[in-house]
Amino acid sequence: MNCKKVSVLAGLAIALTCISSCKSKTMFGKGPGPGHGYGRQDPRVFEVYIYADPQDSSKCLLDWSVGTLWQGRHQTVEWFSDDKRAYKIDFGSNSPFSDTKFDVPSNGSVSSKALKPGASGYYSFAVFSGGSQPCKDASDPGYHVKP
Repeated sequence: MNCKKVSVLAGLAIALTCISSCKSKTMFGKGPGPGHGYGRQDPRVFEVYIYADPQDSSKCLLDWSVGTLWQGRHQTVEWFSDDKRAYKIDFGSNSPFSDTKFDVPSNGSVSSKALKPGASGYYSFAVFSGGSQPCKDASDPGYHVKP
């Protein structure tokens, strides 16, 4: 191989490395990155994945158990079963949404739909999987609703 061919191949290798590293940075998450006002985007759906705790199957984990929803920004929550188990989200008698309970199917998701008009403050919720004991207690974090 002559020097010209080696230089061309080296240049291609560098270009491919740069392209693949640039691509991988934009593939993580759906957000645009810092400084774009994504937290208060109108509209925005918070995707929350629920799954059994690998250390204790009587407990469940949410990858987004606390958040801030903005009333005037048409923000909602979509709960997903991430392990093919059915779950129930239960806000008790105090829900920021029209419904107080949401059934998450074992192989699907459920939307909170819009916030109730005038909802504001902090809202805790429990998560159930099967029995009468919650797998995520209502004392765990919940959602903050801002005007």
